[in-house]
Amino acid sequence: MKFGTVGLPPYRVFSLEEIVAATNNFDSASFMGEGSQGKMHRGQLKDGLLVAIRSVKMNRSYSTQDFMHNIEQISKYRHRHLVSVLGHCFECYLDDSSVSSIFVVFEYVPNGTLKSWISDGHYRKSLTWMQRIEATIGVAKGIQFLHTGIVPGVYSNNLKITDVLLDQNFVAKISSYDLPLLSYTRKLQASITTNGEARRSIIDPAVRKACLDQSLKTMMEICVRCLVKEQAERPSIEDVLWNLQFAAQVQDAWRGDSQSSSSSDGSPISPLASRPLNFH
Repeated sequence: MKFGTVGLPPYRVFSLEEIVAATNNFDSASFMGEGSQGKMHRGQLKDGLLVAIRSVKMNRSYSTQDFMHNIEQISKYRHRHLVSVLGHCFECYLDDSSVSSIFVVFEYVPNGTLKSWISDGHYRKSLTWMQRIEATIGVAKGIQFLHTGIVPGVYSNNLKITDVLLDQNFVAKISSYDLPLLSYTRKLQASITTNGEARRSIIDPAVRKACLDQSLKTMMEICVRCLVKEQAERPSIEDVLWNLQFAAQVQDAWRGDSQSSSSSDGSPISPLASRPLNFH
C-alpha cells in the first residue's frame, strides 16, 4: 500500500477495467461519499498506490472532445499543496460513442479534511497551533501556484475549510474551489482591536495556551484583510504568504525560547526585509 505526494506517476488515461479493479467493482466498502460533483470511491492501483476516484454520470450526449480542454488544464495541477489528478477514464455508450460517465482519478489523501482536525472533535487529537499555521501556509502556496504557476491561472474566492485535506504528514492540500465563503469578518475585526485574552476567546481551547499572541494577531489581521469587501483593498497572495510565514517564525522563535534555559530578548527576525502589518 502506497500513498501519493512524492513521486506521483504522470497524468494518463485509465481503462474502465483498471477503474473497476481498483474499486473492486465499486464495492460499498470503497464508497467515500457523494456530492454535487459525483460519487467518490477509494481504490488501489495494481502498483499499490491508493487513489480516490470520482465518478460523474452524464445526463446528455457529449463527445470525448468536449472534455479535452478541461482535461488538459487539470493535468497541469501538480503541486505539493494541491490534490493531484492522476488521470481520467471515459465510459461511452456503445450505440453512438457519446460519454456516459467520466471517472477522475486523484491521489488519495488519508487524513481527511482540515475541518475534521480543528473543529469536529477529532477522535485522535487536534492540531497544534504551529501545525495550523503550517496548514494555512500550505494553502497559500497552493493558491499562489494556481494564480501564477500555470497558464491560464485559476482564480476563485470560494475556498473553505472543508476543501483542504491533510496527507499522511499533515501537509495541507487544496481539493476544490466551488464552495461558499466563510463569513467571520466582524467577529475577527472586533477581536483584533481588543486585548490578547479577547483574541484567544475565539480560537480553539486546545491551542490557546500554546499560541503566542503576536502570532495569533498576525494571523487574524491577514484573515480580515482577505475578507474585505472591496477587491482592491485585499492583499495579494504574496502578501498573505509573507504574513503567514511571519506568524510561523514568531511562534517558532517563542517556542524555542520557552524551551531553552537561556535566551535573548525573544524578538524574532523578520523573514523578509519589510515589516509586519500593525493594526491598532
